[in-house]
Amino acid sequence: MSTLETIINPKQRKVKKGTKSAQTDAIYQALDSMEAHVLPLSGLVQSELNVRKRLIDEKALSELADSIQAVGVLQNLVVYSMDNDVYGVAAGQRRLLALQHLVVKGHLASSFPVPVKIVPESDALIISLTENSQREAMHPADQLHAFIELQKTGKNASEIGDLLGFSTHHVKKCLRLANMAPELLAELDADNITLDQLQALTGTTDHERQVMVWNNAMGWKKEPRYLREAVEETKTPVENNRLVKFVGLDSYEQAGGTLEIDLFTYAGFIENAPLLEKLALDKLTVCAELLADIEGWKWSLARLERPNFYSEESHKFTLSRSCNKDFIPT
Repeated sequence: MSTLETIINPKQRKVKKGTKSAQTDAIYQALDSMEAHVLPLSGLVQSELNVRKRLIDEKALSELADSIQAVGVLQNLVVYSMDNDVYGVAAGQRRLLALQHLVVKGHLASSFPVPVKIVPESDALIISLTENSQREAMHPADQLHAFIELQKTGKNASEIGDLLGFSTHHVKKCLRLANMAPELLAELDADNITLDQLQALTGTTDHERQVMVWNNAMGWKKEPRYLREAVEETKTPVENNRLVKFVGLDSYEQAGGTLEIDLFTYAGFIENAPLLEKLALDKLTVCAELLADIEGWKWSLARLERPNFYSEESHKFTLSRSCNKDFIPT
């Protein structure tokens, strides 16, 4: 199971000491003490700020409608003011849909009074995300969409983490998933790809390559480890890399080389392979010249590959029985 199988799970949150989702706590304290209002059902609409995007199951909707018809609306909806006396529902969209279902069935009037609490629009998104995560489990696609919406408000990963009670690293992983190829996010929404598979495809930020690898994978090749191998086959890993061992990672970075660290596997990759090869060749050239001087050779040549003795190189790098030290390969 993916470490993000349940992206938002309050029981699994690790909150920084002294910063326990301060803004979220403040919002809910305000909600608890806030006066409830009654608005006509006709004045309530679904909102883009509600993070739950998937359609509710008809059976579940019918059962919720029956419950509301029997005992009324027990939980206030949380709304914010829009234009022309219309209010967007930030928390309580399923209850809104159930009420509208009862109107269609002729069991309620469109003027039915609905208990609500009115909040500023600026708080609507975070309330929706937190409230929905504490109720019926949200679909991962909806949760990822919510992270993107929070990012669009100008908040960075650290600020989003403080809002929701997550580490900055966890938020960065969620944002990485949320910025995958739109085609793959649509597959996630349709339950055609799992979070583990999507996570494996984050090995590249190239949307075209992500989609190509996914579409080309068949059968067991869709297992996460094979997907990750496929997207990373063109990358230069740090681990078990002979050039990295020869040059030294510190020397590479001091020369301006950078590393890519995978958010999920923590594997490192060389981002400037040509620079690494140049540093290796420079160091090898010094070694070759030193060896030639010690052994008394007229010339030396540094290479990163072994000579191919089954090609035209064979006559350049094979010692003859009567070796001429002045010979220089053409």
